Amino acid sequence: MLTSSDVSAAYARKNPVKCSSTHNAETFVVTKWPLKTKPELMDEEEALNLAESLCRAWGDNGLIDNGFFTYWAWYTPDPAAWAKGERWLRCDAMVRNDANKYLSWKGVKLGSSLGI
Repeated sequence: MLTSSDVSAAYARKNPVKCSSTHNAETFVVTKWPLKTKPELMDEEEALNLAESLCRAWGDNGLIDNGFFTYWAWYTPDPAAWAKGERWLRCDAMVRNDANKYLSWKGVKLGSSLGI
């Protein structure tokens, strides 16, 4: 259950929960961060563009272009995990309403909700 501050945080502050539990985000891609440069040391727009290309979130082949998910966020390892050699990128999909609140649901897996 991510809050707005969790979503905008530089690093994931909460561990994933089971799909059978109530949640408001679903991880749809976990991949390797391709650069040696730490994301927080990059130009913000450059890091976002790279994350967006790796998450493949939007567009005709994007996972979020399905009429259900309306927002996505990305996370990389915190400084301690980066120092230990972790280089992952996690992409989460959410549903954000007009009041900028994240809707929650229970028991839906991303792949099944997309029919894949």
